[in-house]
Amino acid sequence: MKYWACINNKVLGPFEADKLAAVPDFTLSTLLCPETAAGGGAGAWKEASSCPEVMAALNPAPAPAQPRRPAPESPLAMTMRGTLIEETPAADPVPQPRRPAAESPLAMTMRGSLIEEPVISAPAALPPGPAPEKAAPTGPASMNPAPAAARLPEPEPLALKLDQLGAKLAAITENQAQLLNRMSRVESAVAEMKALLFPPPPTR
Repeated sequence: MKYWACINNKVLGPFEADKLAAVPDFTLSTLLCPETAAGGGAGAWKEASSCPEVMAALNPAPAPAQPRRPAPESPLAMTMRGTLIEETPAADPVPQPRRPAAESPLAMTMRGSLIEEPVISAPAALPPGPAPEKAAPTGPASMNPAPAAARLPEPEPLALKLDQLGAKLAAITENQAQLLNRMSRVESAVAEMKALLFPPPPTR
């Protein structure tokens, strides 16, 4: 079985179980995901130390002990076999205590190192699609369009405005003249009243 490996926040592989030790920065804490039949990951990420197949590939079992061969008989024992002279049987060698299988250098040097969990980025947002086109109106309003707005009256010519302004100024001037005339009449009436009320003294 092949495995996907998450190393330095990158998914690498897939690799065979016995090839994982050669991958740079691989440790027993590296997250692994078994490959499915379709070629993708099965979705369950586990540390390499939790995968029995990977651990068996990293720490192979010791080779079985070869059967012990009997000690060769001496020529004297071979020629005189069956006689009264018996050769002292050779003492069995003392079995040496079996040493435990040594861990691979990769497992010993990288034990306990930590690898961060893979960061699964959110899928990029899809670009917005083109705006839907507005359907052309098919009701009676499209058959009978609304009448155009009434045209505004054009501004009066400048000459006409000047004539109107001149007429207004002339009316103001006439009103001022009438006011001055009335004031002069009032002044003359006041002078007559003073003359009547205060006659001049008689001359000697």
